[in-house]
Amino acid sequence: MRKKSVLCLLSAVIMLLLLFAGCTSETSPESTAGTAAGTQPTTLQDNDPELTPVDLGGYEFTIADEFTTMWEQEPGNSPHGDAVMDRVHKVEQDYNCTIKYVPVGPLDLAAQVRTKAMAGEKSYDLIGVNLWGMGGLLPEKFLEPINKFENIHMDASYWAKEVTAVGTFGGSTYFLSPTFMMAGYSSSVMFFNKDMLEELSLDNPWDYVEKGEWTWDKFAEIAAAAVQDLNGDNKIDTEDRAGAAVLPEFAYSAYIASVGKVIEEDGDSAKIIMNNERSLSVYDKLSNIMNVQGFMSFKKENTLQNQQSIRRQFSDDRQALFLVESAGFGKAFGRDADFDFGMLPLPSLEAGDKNYCPLDHNFRVLALPIKNSDIEKATVVFNALAANGKNEVEAQIAEYIDNGWIGDERSEQFFKEMDKYILVDRAGVFFHPSYPQFMDGTRNVVGGVMEGAKFISRYDAAADAAEAQLREIWAKIVA
Repeated sequence: MRKKSVLCLLSAVIMLLLLFAGCTSETSPESTAGTAAGTQPTTLQDNDPELTPVDLGGYEFTIADEFTTMWEQEPGNSPHGDAVMDRVHKVEQDYNCTIKYVPVGPLDLAAQVRTKAMAGEKSYDLIGVNLWGMGGLLPEKFLEPINKFENIHMDASYWAKEVTAVGTFGGSTYFLSPTFMMAGYSSSVMFFNKDMLEELSLDNPWDYVEKGEWTWDKFAEIAAAAVQDLNGDNKIDTEDRAGAAVLPEFAYSAYIASVGKVIEEDGDSAKIIMNNERSLSVYDKLSNIMNVQGFMSFKKENTLQNQQSIRRQFSDDRQALFLVESAGFGKAFGRDADFDFGMLPLPSLEAGDKNYCPLDHNFRVLALPIKNSDIEKATVVFNALAANGKNEVEAQIAEYIDNGWIGDERSEQFFKEMDKYILVDRAGVFFHPSYPQFMDGTRNVVGGVMEGAKFISRYDAAADAAEAQLREIWAKIVA
């Protein structure tokens, strides 16, 4: 059963710490080094490089991002929000700087960075955009290669290694994600109705995960056993009990969990790998599953109202399995659900394959725009923000578990260790509206799992154009 405890003591401690945050010194970053009075040392792992705060002389560090949650929170709203502000204020105090947040959407942000760069002017110290937003900045060389700056300790434990690999082109790394950004929000997961499965005498899916048998075939077996026509109208819709349900990102997430990636490096370029034997097996299997009665999806009616009905069906105790593009959905329905549920990774194609939680193309990453004359100061603050996120990750995990938004004990342990299941596909960088040929030849074809083998005719027509555009973009990035 879910726990409902509130971390009042943690909130009070963090609020007291915030009262002492400030920026007072006015010396240069080279002239003074040392931890500011009243702050605690940054918690690092044994193999992390030493982190020595420096005095940045009141430097104003600007961050442009669409979402406020990583940079600004109302004090006292939640332990996680307080931990966010604790991180920000600790860096301000340790480094004698001011961190300013500017809300900007991805397309407007790209336009602002482009305009400033072409004028030879600084736009922001740091930008946060979703993965596909990077596709509009990388080819035009508007981002600094992060790995050339010694102030960024890229081998440290507080950077997500999976994202670093995806953000590296031709030996240059253009975007990163601190681990505090990885706590489940953009990871595709599957929720299951534990009470319903027990009522139907079905095994807990975690039994299959632990035995290496959590496959799409097992998923289909459970879904088929749970279907029930509650209103007796001889059809299964959102008014009945569905075996399983998915939201729009299902096709892409399911494909990546089963195959691993859409594109891979090919020497100095890249190629699309969606027409091999394993890919065809995935299309065929997922298409068959989606056409089974009792499988609810956006397939027939991709409207907001239909998506909301599908979400509500799970929280109303009328779905056995629910695949979503974010573990954060547990917060949405966990408050109202009066049944026990759990969360687990996506099924694999075959028994023995590892189970994954793919990050979708909306996952957020951070980058450094060019034309910043204070780039050395910017890199110091950037690294410090990443290094001081450990308490934030722990607070976020605790908040979800203590409020019952994750589910049973095995699901809670999974949430704590979700980084072991993360899978990032580089193709997300190229899901940008500026690259229609690539979009048509990859993302839309992945969506074609709903059609099974029918996709081949469309794939053959679009694949050459998609790969040609991919190689063109890649060449500009690595040039």
